[in-house]
Amino acid sequence: MRMFDAATSVPALTEAWIKTLRKGGGPGGDGETIAHFARQAEFRLARLAHELQADLYRPGPLRQISVPKRKGEGMRVLSIPCVVDRIAQRATAAVLSAALEPQFSDASFGYRPGRSVAQAVARVDALRRQGFTWVVDADIKAFFDSVPHAPLAARLHAAGIEPQLIELIDLWLDSFSAEGVGLAQGSPISPVLANLHLDALDDSFGPRGSVRIVRFADDFVLLTRCRPGAEAALAKARDQLAEAGLRLNLAKTRIVPYDQALRFLGHLFVRGMVLPEGDDEEPAEPTRALTYGGVPPEEEAAAQAVLRGEEPEAPPEDPAPILPEEIEADDLSPGQVPLYLFEPGYRLVAEREGFTVIGHGRARLRLPATMISRIDLGAEVEAEDAALRLAAAHGIPVALLNEAGLPQSVLMPTLSGDAALHMAQARLALDPVRAADLASLLVAGRIRNAQALLKRLNRRRADAEVDQACERLKSQWRKLEVPRPLADVRAIEAEAARSYWPALSACLEHGFALPSRRDPGRATAVNAVLDYTAALLTRDMRAAVLRARLHPGFGVLHVASDGHDACVYDLIEPFRAPLAEALTVYLLNNRILKAEDFHLEPPKSARAHGVRLLPAAGRKLVQGYEAWVARAIIDPVAGHRTTWRSLIGAEARRFARMAQDGTPWTPYRMKH
Repeated sequence: MRMFDAATSVPALTEAWIKTLRKGGGPGGDGETIAHFARQAEFRLARLAHELQADLYRPGPLRQISVPKRKGEGMRVLSIPCVVDRIAQRATAAVLSAALEPQFSDASFGYRPGRSVAQAVARVDALRRQGFTWVVDADIKAFFDSVPHAPLAARLHAAGIEPQLIELIDLWLDSFSAEGVGLAQGSPISPVLANLHLDALDDSFGPRGSVRIVRFADDFVLLTRCRPGAEAALAKARDQLAEAGLRLNLAKTRIVPYDQALRFLGHLFVRGMVLPEGDDEEPAEPTRALTYGGVPPEEEAAAQAVLRGEEPEAPPEDPAPILPEEIEADDLSPGQVPLYLFEPGYRLVAEREGFTVIGHGRARLRLPATMISRIDLGAEVEAEDAALRLAAAHGIPVALLNEAGLPQSVLMPTLSGDAALHMAQARLALDPVRAADLASLLVAGRIRNAQALLKRLNRRRADAEVDQACERLKSQWRKLEVPRPLADVRAIEAEAARSYWPALSACLEHGFALPSRRDPGRATAVNAVLDYTAALLTRDMRAAVLRARLHPGFGVLHVASDGHDACVYDLIEPFRAPLAEALTVYLLNNRILKAEDFHLEPPKSARAHGVRLLPAAGRKLVQGYEAWVARAIIDPVAGHRTTWRSLIGAEARRFARMAQDGTPWTPYRMKH
C-alpha cells in the first residue's frame, strides 16, 4: 500500500484516534475537546479520511501555551493542534516513522520506537569507558523555532517519501509558521521531522570515527579522546548545523573533560558515575493559556512530559453520545444554532425569552431565542403555542417535518419593516436585463462548483467519462460569460445538469447509483439523501435570508410565486455542490449510510416507488450535515477563516447590499 493511502485510511486514523483519546490533553485553537470529538468519532474519522484523500483537508488553528523550562531557564511555548489535526498527524507520523527508521542513525535516541533517555545515558557512559573522555556539551539555539521548511521538504524527497504525503506535511508546516521556519512543539508530527532534519548531523560523525555523537532530539553531546579533537568536532558541528539553517548557542555550548561534571538528559556524569539529577527547587507555575480559561492541571503535566520526550497515558474523557436535539454550550453563537427535535416524547416550550426542550419528564436543553437560527420539528414532536409565537417574534422559521424527515410545511415569521429592501428586490426581479445578469452569475456559480466537485472526486479515480463531463461543464459555464436572456440561462443550466448527474453517479461506490435525478419512477437511495441534504441546506439558507431582512419570495432565476421561496432557491445554487452533493457522496462512499438504512415505500402508481431514510439514518445524516457546515473555510470576499454556515449568512447579507445600493456581488466559487 502507498504511504499516503496507509496514513489516511480509516483504520490508521482510528488507531491514531485511540492513542489521542488515551493520551488526553486540551483543545487546539478551534476549542473542540476530545470528549466533543468522541461523540461523533466514527463519522468524523470517516470524514477526515475523505477530506485527506480528496485534498479537502486543511489544518485548524494552533493553541499556544507557555510552560517553564527546566531549572527556571525561562518559558517555552507549546503549540497545540486541534484534536482532528492531532489524529491526522499521529497517523502520518506512524507511517513516516516506519519509513525513516531504517535510515536513522544509531546515535539518535529521542522520539523513536524502542529507544529512551536511559539508553542514551548508557551510551554516553559506555563511550567514556572506551576512552572518549572529552565532551562537547552542545546546545542548538531555539531549535524548534529555527527549523527551515524548504530543506526539510528536500530531505523528505531524498528519503523517498511520496510527494502526496509530503504535500500533506507541507500543510502542517505552513500552519506552524507562515514564514517557512519552525516546528510546533506539542505537535505529533514534529518529533519525527526533527529527527529527520538532524539525521545529517548524526551521519557526519559516523559510528566508528574519532568523534562520537549521542543525540536525544535537539540535545546532543560529542565525545572525543582529546581536547583538540573536541575543538575540531565543535567546528564541524557548527558548520553542519549552519548548512541545516541552525546555529549553536555558543553561550551554552562548552568543551569539558568528562570528569568535570557533565550534565545530559537530566543525569550527572562525574568520576565514572551516572547520577539522576533531582530538582532542587519547586517548578515555576506555567503561565495561563491565551484562551479557554488557562491550562488544566492534566495538560500542564502533559506539557512537561513533552519537554522530557514522553507522552504519558491519561484517562479518556467521557465520550457521551450526542443526540440531535442536544447542542454543546461552547457551540453557541447568536443566530447560528439550528434546533432539531426528532424524538417521540419530546416537547418544545417557551420560558421567558428562550426555549426549553422537555424530554421524558425533564428539561433536556435550554437556549435563548437569540441563539436560534431555525427549528425543525419531527412528525411526533409537540410544540406549545407559546413556543411557536416566540419563534415568530424572533424571526425564526419553524419546519414541520414528515416521517421521512422532509419539510411538510414551514411556519414563517411576519415580514415587516424592510419595505425598501423588498422593493429593491422586486425591481431586480422585474428588470429583465439585471435579472438575467444575476441569474447568469448564479447558474455559472452552480456549474463551476459542480465541475470543481467532480474534479476533486475524480482526482484519484481518473475516470475518463468524468473528465469529459468536467470539460463539458467548463464550456457550459463559459457560455454565461457573455450576457444572455433568462430563457437561454435556464437552458444552459438544464444542459449542464445532463452532464453533471451521470458524472456524479460515476463517483459513487458500494453499489449506489443515480440513474436519474428527477424521474419519479426511478427513486433511489441516492435521490433520498440528495433530497434530505438539499432540504437541510434550503432551511439554513431560508434562515439566512430572513436574518438578512430579504424577502424570501423575490427571485431572479427562480420564478416568484405563492408559497415558493424563490430568493432562497436562487442563493443556494452555488452551495449545492460543496454542501448537499459533496456530503451525499461522502456519506455513501464512506459507508456512514448503507443500503440497510433505507426503506422502499409501496408503489404509489404503476411505476412510482419511494425510497426514504429510516429514522436512525436520518439522525446520522443530520449529525453529518451539522459537522459538515461547521467546517472551517476561507471567506473568499473577507479573506478570513469562517464556517460554511457563517458563509451562507454572509452570502445573504452581501446579496441584500447589492440589491439596495448596487455593491458588486459574485456568488461563492469553489477551488479545484
